[in-house]
Amino acid sequence: MPFKFHRSHLVSALVSVVAVAWIASGQLQSAEVPAQDKTTETKDARLPHVEVVASRSGNQSNILELFGRTEAEKTVEISAEIESRVAERPVDKGSFVRKGDVILRLATEDRKARYEEAKAALEMARVTHDAASRLAQKNFRSPVSLAEAKAELEAAKAAVAAAELELSHTTIRAPSDGILDAIPVEIGEVVSPGTVLARLIDLNPTLVVGHIAEKDRTAVSVGDTANVHLVTGPTLTGRVRYIARVADPQTRSFRVEVEIPNDDGRISEGLTADLGIMVGTIQAHRIPRAALTLSDEGQIGVKIVADDGTIRFLSGEFLREDGSDVLVAGLPESMNLVVDGQETVLDGQPVKASTSVARLSADNAF
Repeated sequence: MPFKFHRSHLVSALVSVVAVAWIASGQLQSAEVPAQDKTTETKDARLPHVEVVASRSGNQSNILELFGRTEAEKTVEISAEIESRVAERPVDKGSFVRKGDVILRLATEDRKARYEEAKAALEMARVTHDAASRLAQKNFRSPVSLAEAKAELEAAKAAVAAAELELSHTTIRAPSDGILDAIPVEIGEVVSPGTVLARLIDLNPTLVVGHIAEKDRTAVSVGDTANVHLVTGPTLTGRVRYIARVADPQTRSFRVEVEIPNDDGRISEGLTADLGIMVGTIQAHRIPRAALTLSDEGQIGVKIVADDGTIRFLSGEFLREDGSDVLVAGLPESMNLVVDGQETVLDGQPVKASTSVARLSADNAF
């Protein structure tokens, strides 16, 4: 019997073909996808691994760092004004004295007697002048005689003042508060006018003196706050009180003075100090010191993971150390900073990066 072709048979055949093709395509996809994933995983496994933190810049104090040393606010050399002999040293070298305290006594010799003699002569001149004045009022003395008596009185006053002044020079007093840094004379030693008897230093306040470069001269102003770290240990706060307007001809730098309190007198003169003068704020990253690395040219900097997954070496302006971190300016505002593995990867190299959660809060405390 001849075969009869019906439309229903064609539809059934097409449905069967489509069904077989759909099933086959599903099997192929299930076989091919794992093959692609396996290739990607194999490729990632070959990439070097680094750990990163998302670092963001923030406002940091811009500090100008200088080396300096402490100086006395005032140094006074006390000299003899008369010729005499050292009779007494009531205080020792290194003692703190107040203004008016006796430092030395010189022998008065005959100065006290001359002073008493001058006072007696003054009294006689005063009596003579008074008598001459009364007589002149009654026309018993001439105006010339009265003028002579007045001149003698004034001369007697001057003689007393001179004798009193010379006598006072035998007692050497402190002209201000301070520390007796030196007393270079001994009891019994004869001194002449101009001989240095003592050196007094005023260390409250104490000055810390440094020098700033030409390029930084305009960045510092009188009144700026400064931190002073002394070689003896303490860190103190002071203020800039003086900036030279004329540069040192040898170093082309400008003298700057920072004033710090020294009420207890514990700060000595000549101590080495590190000065940090606040000169505004600057955008900077807080970088862990361990994250720093060197470029092939020996330049210090950091490595980051760029948006394309490759390593980039960046250098910036290193401001200062802050604990275990360093503050670095001149870097992008936000970046993925490599904190582990930076020494094993090269600039431009693709990497596999993961976030270092443990270090995130410590390294980005803005």
